[in-house]
Amino acid sequence: MIVFMHAVALAILALLCHGGGRAVMDALRIRTAGDATRAVVASGLGFGALGMILFACGSLGLLTRAAVLVVLALFALCAARYASELRSLIVRTPPGILLVLLGGSAVTFVRALYPPTGPDAGMYHLPFARLFAETGSLGYAETIRFPVFPQLNEVIFAAALLVADDLTAQLTQCYCMLVTAAAIVAMARGGERSRGGALAAAIWLGMPLVFFLGSQAYVDCGLTMTVTLAFLAWIEWRASDHAPAWAAALGAFTGMAAATKYHGLFFVAWFAVAILVTRARSAAAFAAALLVVGAPWYLRIAAWTGNPLFPYFTSLFGANDWGLNLDASRHLGSLTVPARNPDEWVLLNSHNVRLWILALAPPAIAGLFLDRRLRVPFAAAVAYAIAVWSLDTRFLIVTLPLFALGASVAVAAAVRQNRIVLAIAGALVLVGGHAANIRFDVRYLGPIPRTSGERHAFLQRQIAAYAAQRVIAGSGGAGKTIYALRCENAAYFWRGRYLGDWFGPYRYDRVVPFIGQPDRFAQILRGFGAEYLLVCDAYSGPLPNGLELLFTTPKARVYRIPSVH
Repeated sequence: MIVFMHAVALAILALLCHGGGRAVMDALRIRTAGDATRAVVASGLGFGALGMILFACGSLGLLTRAAVLVVLALFALCAARYASELRSLIVRTPPGILLVLLGGSAVTFVRALYPPTGPDAGMYHLPFARLFAETGSLGYAETIRFPVFPQLNEVIFAAALLVADDLTAQLTQCYCMLVTAAAIVAMARGGERSRGGALAAAIWLGMPLVFFLGSQAYVDCGLTMTVTLAFLAWIEWRASDHAPAWAAALGAFTGMAAATKYHGLFFVAWFAVAILVTRARSAAAFAAALLVVGAPWYLRIAAWTGNPLFPYFTSLFGANDWGLNLDASRHLGSLTVPARNPDEWVLLNSHNVRLWILALAPPAIAGLFLDRRLRVPFAAAVAYAIAVWSLDTRFLIVTLPLFALGASVAVAAAVRQNRIVLAIAGALVLVGGHAANIRFDVRYLGPIPRTSGERHAFLQRQIAAYAAQRVIAGSGGAGKTIYALRCENAAYFWRGRYLGDWFGPYRYDRVVPFIGQPDRFAQILRGFGAEYLLVCDAYSGPLPNGLELLFTTPKARVYRIPSVH
């Protein structure tokens, strides 16, 4: 039942976003000769329109269940208007393409039906969504790892929590992953020599990191979708003899990218320069759409903090408790990730996007000589990859669609567009990728939890702090304030204040140095309002003295923080 219900939820999301996006396309008079292009552009625009309307509701303090249902009803009216058009496209789509898109995303869909366990989802993406849903507004949350930042996807997560559950929030990223795959196919079908779209989509859908991010309430698949659609809008703009409507679509998608994550600003700058150099008269349409979609998020950030790029650029905008640098996520020490055994090496390095980029780069470059339309988007992908190469490998995911597409164009030309060979290659990629995903991930999870008891048991196995949180709540501590050492990824599962992180006003370096001084240690924690100390097994420092140890679980310890007189 849980599989069926959430499959319906995903299908409804797709229909609503397509309908809303088609209404936007008609309003902007965006025309295209390709049905596939129209469908994927509409699907992306609808996702962005939904996020912007929810942003407006949250800004007015009206992000409630009733408001979300009204918004969805309006999108449903649009979906009904364009339903026959979408149905006709699905009927005309080659079965092989449908098989790649639906079959290739099936394992990710199943993985998304497990309760959220992704570290960043539990640390801040879902806590923000829950905060928005509970308060009805987009507030400043100093207890969450980042108190404010571009949050287009998080407001959609909040809507999912209001009308459904956190599994539906995760499925929004599965949707973004699927739209990205469809956009890859649409870009390939637009080229005279390009018939490698299904193979490129298979490469994208089979990537282990894509599988993970498409099944969690992260925002990276959302960012990749908007950037890939910006690439598609650029191609259509050039093909339409620089029609202003397509420049507006390009501005909207780059605005969505910037509204999703600061990394999207790279593509704002890239395409702003590209449009000015290519045809400056289209810059006004591009800038107008960009400002409508992207600017409100940065005005909100500036209004709360005085810094539109908070918490970065402290030398320009002033110091803050986070004080991050642009290279705060630097991860690259060596190209490959060291491991204790061969299986662990395969697991870790299959998620390393740098290795995939290096493998795909030679055929992708060859593909550019066969499909000139891809050159500017591919150059953008390469420039972005260079800019973030030494940071967290997850940031490179937005480049994968272009590398996969360029490589597939070259492969298709090498086998002389032989559809059987391309189909076999795509099947091998998908089967190989998802076989690894099942082996290293899904098979360890057990059956999909179907009841609240099964969900609790699953989360107790997966989240170190979860069992301890449940004991605290069950013994009268529900809603109280916890200071947690090395348990950041469990913030979403605690309904009270949950403090403790590497950054911010409650960061570890303000507390840990005093852990051997019981009175001072308790005074600091009580000053934060904390009543319990939760220490997870990831913490390897000295344990506190002088605090009452209430209980231990297999993965955590809980202390009572005494009152300070």
